[in-house]
Amino acid sequence: MNELLEESEKMTKTLTFTLTVPEAKRLIAHGIIELPIIKKALEDHTLVLAHGIGNAYIYEALTATKIIDKSTYTAGIVVDGVACISGANPRMSSLVMRKGVQVEEDWLVALTKFGPNDVFIKGANSFDPSGNAGILLGGNGGGTIGKAYGHIRAAGSHLVTPVGYEKLIPSVAATTAWLGRDKVDYSIGVKCGQFMVSDSVIFTEVNALAILFDVEAIPIASGGIQDCRGAVTLAVRGTNENVVSCLSYIKSLKGEPEINGGKRSCASCPQPCER
Repeated sequence: MNELLEESEKMTKTLTFTLTVPEAKRLIAHGIIELPIIKKALEDHTLVLAHGIGNAYIYEALTATKIIDKSTYTAGIVVDGVACISGANPRMSSLVMRKGVQVEEDWLVALTKFGPNDVFIKGANSFDPSGNAGILLGGNGGGTIGKAYGHIRAAGSHLVTPVGYEKLIPSVAATTAWLGRDKVDYSIGVKCGQFMVSDSVIFTEVNALAILFDVEAIPIASGGIQDCRGAVTLAVRGTNENVVSCLSYIKSLKGEPEINGGKRSCASCPQPCER
């Protein structure tokens, strides 16, 4: 028995590495398109990719199109020390794909036709260990998720939330209770409410590594300085073959460019803050 245990331990290898924020977003994008419900939607159904910086990487993975300025594929943005609105002009339209082919259709129109096998991908500003995701709401009408959620739940469709461990917080429920544009008295940045989603498929770096390389993964550290601000350090373990494949892939991610983009002008802001 001891010999079998020792042999099993020899077969299991461990790898540790750090991912910058852009590298982590690229990993999540590569992994999420291999998710079975997304592959099924791409084969026979409809997929809508909402705006978001992380979703810009998924856009690239789905369409083989390079987005140089990823702020053109988002509305909300956290940059220059504030939560604000992207200053990109013009802004790209949300991606709608039917049977794997990009179609020129407004995403809200596409949602009205959703069925149980269709997929809506929406990123988040936070998530917690209980599986809740938090999405900040700066504008009227509940933002993208506010407009989409009823259609998704009415049709019984899939809601998938790609989100990196840089955004892990203790409790989304607690922060949701604190927030609201009329609850916040002072703010350096846009005053926001928050939408809590408790029934989406949360997809992180850990999920991406599992689906791409059949390895176990766990975050072991967060943060850093310079280009590693917001970074996540992970450990993975699995068979030697799978871990070596993972190592080769992680090396290929290194050098992922920093994310470009800026916020809208303070001079034209309809919601002046304490900046």
